[in-house]
Amino acid sequence: MARIIFFFLVLNLLWAEYLPNKVLVELKSGDWTVRSLSSATDVSPRLEKLLGNYGAAEIEKISDAPRGRSLLQSSVADPLANYYSVEYPSTINVELLVEILKNDPEVADAQPVFIYRIQDVSPNDTYYSNQENYFNLINAPAGWDIATGSAAVRIAVVDSGVAVHSDLDLDTAAWHDFVDENNTSPIDPNGHGTIVAGLAAAIGNNGVGITGLDWNAKILPVRVMKDDGTGDTKTIALGINYAANQGADVINMSLGGLSDNGDRALKTACDYAYGRGSILVAAVGNIGEGIGENSIVYPAAYENVLSVGSVDSIGNRSGFSVKKPDVMAPGEKMFSTDKSGNYSDHSSAGNYNGTSFATPLVSGLMGLLRAQDPGLKPADAMEIVKKTARPAGNSAEYGWGIISVDHALTRTVYSRASSDSKNLKVLSAPNPTQKTVNFSFPIDVPVDNVRIYIYDQRGRKAQELDYGASLLGGMYVTPEWDLLGADGRTLANGSYIYVVKVTAKDGSISYGKNILSIVR
Repeated sequence: MARIIFFFLVLNLLWAEYLPNKVLVELKSGDWTVRSLSSATDVSPRLEKLLGNYGAAEIEKISDAPRGRSLLQSSVADPLANYYSVEYPSTINVELLVEILKNDPEVADAQPVFIYRIQDVSPNDTYYSNQENYFNLINAPAGWDIATGSAAVRIAVVDSGVAVHSDLDLDTAAWHDFVDENNTSPIDPNGHGTIVAGLAAAIGNNGVGITGLDWNAKILPVRVMKDDGTGDTKTIALGINYAANQGADVINMSLGGLSDNGDRALKTACDYAYGRGSILVAAVGNIGEGIGENSIVYPAAYENVLSVGSVDSIGNRSGFSVKKPDVMAPGEKMFSTDKSGNYSDHSSAGNYNGTSFATPLVSGLMGLLRAQDPGLKPADAMEIVKKTARPAGNSAEYGWGIISVDHALTRTVYSRASSDSKNLKVLSAPNPTQKTVNFSFPIDVPVDNVRIYIYDQRGRKAQELDYGASLLGGMYVTPEWDLLGADGRTLANGSYIYVVKVTAKDGSISYGKNILSIVR
């Protein structure tokens, strides 16, 4: 009969960013047999075999200095002499391998290979200092070190129009005015659309004015809102259709209304544009206080539209921003182009505050993504922006979180476990009658899949268990294991690490780890 002894493990790497296929190992000083699969290193055959369990490991000494042979080293000894880089050709479970290596008798320490980024990449635009705070909040400078956009990308601003401005690259051949069909040049009597256009894609790094999030995209002005800032189903739906037919990569809609999903024509236009390959982004609404806090306006509420809420300068949800958005972006005290041809942070109506002004930052990010990959589908672009957003608080208020430009451009996903949930606390207990193990852990959200991976002390996967049924939240899950390995044979006595991976219906992933010892 098997007795199972369990120990709880915690590995706190939730917020860290590191390479998915590398670890760094510090060996203890001493005399180890010299042999390597790929290069001449001081790694013992036993340790090298352990590392090889995860794939074809390329082991490389990071310093040219000789290994230390004792703790008595000279004052000029290289402190990195005992460090080795271990690289695999594909993604591995970095956290688990680090955990195993830290307990190896030859290893002094092990760690992921963390990623660091230049943080001072900034455009030379005259008034960039007026924008720096909110661009820093979304990691824009680090993103601009990766991509700044392309003139081949067009962002349609479906709004009150866009005024001609020296800092905006307007598509003057394809613009359209659905409010005044007799109009012969781009205008913006209200001024709203010009502010939006500058935030999305004012020309960046040109030594004057401001920068948009996308430095190089072309703006397609589509006027659908009257001088007083109101519009109707007919003009807005026509404007969305027109932008899609013109091949707009992104359609920004910093507008909305409480149509209660009854505006079939507007939904049809959005679905049509989505099907044509346009990425649709819309403001979630500014009625976030009182009874309107959960009332997402349309078109932001449609499935094929990414909804955007607003945060303040330190990342707190703006009081006016409606809850339950897809993502958040800065939307208070914004600085942008204005209809007079100048730049400003306010109009006669007050400061540039609103989800209207958070939305074009997301549209600018979509422009950067489309420049990176012209074939990127709208659904994929929306998923990238959501899953690379930085968790900022309760998902009911912040959605997936605040957009992160550099993470989106590198497809680096933040862990979801730190916002609304924590690491799973997983336990295991024997079942003497049936000679099985029951794992136990809580789930508080609807779940699509549960997998349990069991590894021996050498890091080899002994078994993978798939409990793939959909599960409701608010319950304890108690999967059962019969102590058999992947080959169908009973596992030998010893200690094993098991990792529980829970994939929620919203795509978020939580992990739990523990050790069990089988003693017969």
